[in-house]
Amino acid sequence: MTRIPHAIARLWRLSVFHTRQFLRVTYFIELMTVSTVVSGIAQRLAVYAWDSDPYAAFIRTGAIGMWTTVTAAGGIIRYERFKGTLVHHFISRIGARLSLAALVLAVAISSILAYFIALVIWLPPGPGNLPFELVFSRAPILLLGIVVTCAGAFGVALVVAALFVLTPNAGAYEPLLLMPLFLLSGVFGTPPGIAGWILKFVSPTMRILDVMSTPGSDLGLLTFSACLSVISAAAWILLGLFLMGRFTRMTRTAQLAEFTA
Repeated sequence: MTRIPHAIARLWRLSVFHTRQFLRVTYFIELMTVSTVVSGIAQRLAVYAWDSDPYAAFIRTGAIGMWTTVTAAGGIIRYERFKGTLVHHFISRIGARLSLAALVLAVAISSILAYFIALVIWLPPGPGNLPFELVFSRAPILLLGIVVTCAGAFGVALVVAALFVLTPNAGAYEPLLLMPLFLLSGVFGTPPGIAGWILKFVSPTMRILDVMSTPGSDLGLLTFSACLSVISAAAWILLGLFLMGRFTRMTRTAQLAEFTA
């Protein structure tokens, strides 16, 4: 039993290290910044034009930046391959599965910064701005929602990495992932009918984003949505770890040269 806390501690330390490395790569920072700023400016103009809710638009802006960054899970692993260091994850003492999971977790942790970038867009005074008092009053719900959303994004990114990213042709899949991930995340709301019910059941973030976007949500609804989102995120994480383990077991030692070619 002591191996599990030790593995979690190692996973966290590796993730912190990879997060620092991730935030030093200009491409990934620009991806997160540009996607958040562009969507934030467009939505602020829309809020001013149609007199809609700035807080819901702020949550949507941060979520767009976060999920756009999550698609960079492919880019960060491909970047490791480009550097010739991906092979070291396969011979790591903690195993390839946890080593690669730490790399993907670093992307999810870094994506939290999208909400801080969104604040820079929405807080300045002017047409369509977000009042600071509203953000401050909902800070506990906002922080809880961001943490739960990050966990869900990590689970989905882990599955994506296991299924698509760890292939020589990973770059071809990356642009195709963004819109399906947006639909799964709940960034654009919940679709009506049976499709919305299924997505709400499968998505690790759709419920919590709905609660985050609605001022005045009661504590019971918040707790219920957070618990369901955590359960869904845990299921995605376990599925991702399982698929990652299957991939690494299928990989032969002779094939590792492909990741450094």
